[in-house]
Amino acid sequence: MKTNFQMIMDIRDYCPEHEGMTSMREIKMLNKHFDLDKMSLLDLQNLRDMVVLVYSNWMNDERSKGEMDKFFKLSDAMQSITCVIDHFKMKVGGEV
Repeated sequence: MKTNFQMIMDIRDYCPEHEGMTSMREIKMLNKHFDLDKMSLLDLQNLRDMVVLVYSNWMNDERSKGEMDKFFKLSDAMQSITCVIDHFKMKVGGEV
């Protein structure tokens, strides 16, 4: 079993195919990658928090280097991943 950080590092290059949208194929991939349907509400929240922390740091690094294309791709990825996690949080009775 991998830590949340390790799982995030494994998909560092992930970016949704379409800006502002996550396809059903991508949802299934993220679910399988993180094994979301087997996580408790606390596990899902911890993963979400780690995604926001890690991606925010990566985004700040890219912005400070003036790499705005990379910044926006990371932002799209973070939004996609957190949206999928939030969906699973709602499925187990959590709030978003």
